[in-house]
Amino acid sequence: MSPKDKLILQKIIRYCDDIASILEQIGFQFSRYENEVVYQYALSMCLLQIGELVNHLSGELLDGHPQIPWRYARAMRNLYAHDYDSARLDIVWATLTDDIPAFRGQLEALLTEEAEP
Repeated sequence: MSPKDKLILQKIIRYCDDIASILEQIGFQFSRYENEVVYQYALSMCLLQIGELVNHLSGELLDGHPQIPWRYARAMRNLYAHDYDSARLDIVWATLTDDIPAFRGQLEALLTEEAEP
């Protein structure tokens, strides 16, 4: 793994951690997310940044780990960048609460695997 890819993965993990922190602040309550636009905007910015960072990973890394949902991270970024108003909050919530922790785990495992001799 290149140093650039490693740095990007670390940044993505930090955005995943930011999502977890924000979700903790709202008590993992969908109703707060649904009704408080500041949380919607904060969390969507994290998703947008994750997708943008995935766009900067090398093709070698992406192709070498097809089990990681890179395409979905980019698709979520494109949704927020180009068609935010069509985002369904219930689907985004599932992404935030289910998919992002799993994605983070995959990235952490990838970095750990790379660090092993």
